[in-house]
Amino acid sequence: MSLDDLLHAAAEHRQRPDPAEISVRILVRILAISAVAAFAAYQILLLTGHRVPYLLLLAVPATALLARRITIRAHGEPVTPDPSPDDMDDHPRDAAYSGIWRWFSRLADLERDGFQQRTHPMIVAVVDERLRLRHGVDRLSDPGRAQTLMPEEIWRFVTSPPRRLPRPAQLTRLVRQIENL
Repeated sequence: MSLDDLLHAAAEHRQRPDPAEISVRILVRILAISAVAAFAAYQILLLTGHRVPYLLLLAVPATALLARRITIRAHGEPVTPDPSPDDMDDHPRDAAYSGIWRWFSRLADLERDGFQQRTHPMIVAVVDERLRLRHGVDRLSDPGRAQTLMPEEIWRFVTSPPRRLPRPAQLTRLVRQIENL
């Protein structure tokens, strides 16, 4: 999942949902489930000697299920984030957070797995994708044209990987140049 995908998903998430998506079939199903639950609760309450109006017992689960359906229509299905070593109970659980957490964990693996084995190929793949999508150029099949489109620092980074982990300022400068590519 790229950052462009995350931003596109966030823009779709902000769009207003269509309130007409709750159909009659869904309402009938909610009422049927509520009626079964209300009947069971009513019978249990009668056995214990309590009397509660059946309509009240019907309204409680129907309201809860309808509120859940409206919330899902307004905000989308709940998304569980990727498992992480940290305690994630205090963090929001949505698609944008999952994507950001994936990028964060990949960058945190720099020290452990090495820059050249994992991170450098991922950055090169992003550069290749940007060249392909924005300029219609494949770096491997047309290296001359790709070199003219890229700044010299990115070209050196892509063709000859650094021997050690670049400094944060260097990575920031590379990311800005890749974004402008």
